[in-house]
Amino acid sequence: MTLASQSAPQANSEATLSSLASARPTLRWDLDLLRIVAILGVVAIHVFPVIQTNEWLRGTATWDFAVAVKTISIRCVPLFIMISGVLVLAPRMHARGPWDFYRRRAARLLPAVVFWHLFYLFAIRVWLQGGTLTAKGVAVEVIDARVYTALYFLWLILGLYLVAPVLAAFLSQGGRSRAIGTAVVAVGWASAVWSVPMVTGLLGAPRPLSAGMLTWWIFYVGTFVAGWAWREPRPS
Repeated sequence: MTLASQSAPQANSEATLSSLASARPTLRWDLDLLRIVAILGVVAIHVFPVIQTNEWLRGTATWDFAVAVKTISIRCVPLFIMISGVLVLAPRMHARGPWDFYRRRAARLLPAVVFWHLFYLFAIRVWLQGGTLTAKGVAVEVIDARVYTALYFLWLILGLYLVAPVLAAFLSQGGRSRAIGTAVVAVGWASAVWSVPMVTGLLGAPRPLSAGMLTWWIFYVGTFVAGWAWREPRPS
């Protein structure tokens, strides 16, 4: 085998990586529509509980409607994560290696994590609510991802981005069947873990489950991969 023939596969591989890295994402109207639906779901989650917790409305058509909308809307978080899986696990996102991926994602996500935590701590907790902050209390709330209700989502996404290069490499050669199998196993495992407090409670030995800044993402790996498995547009 000549040197030229040995270097041909390498040249082809480098050309493929180069083309993936330079490829521009195509416009996905279906994902844009799903984003709008998910955003409306987030709004509904925060608005309709006001009606749901109003005892004067309990049992009325208005109360039933609020409960139904909120029940449907809780799917918005998995929907956001699936959309992220479609985009973030694409081979072109990782064509230049994990460090380039981390650099680009960190530039977008880390400023948001820092800004919104500071905003809710000082603008909401201190200024509007008149509360006081202690170093110990803030540290515990950050570790538990409980500085404010929705901020856990930033830690969730950050964790999924950290493992995205590994997942993308694993899924790249396996086709849709590997993605589906991985998603099913991961979602099943997460469901089993979340059911532990209920099961142990029924057994009379409750074991609380606590997720924090370093662990929220683990429970959504299956949803993340499911987005990649479902990535092809389907008219239905």
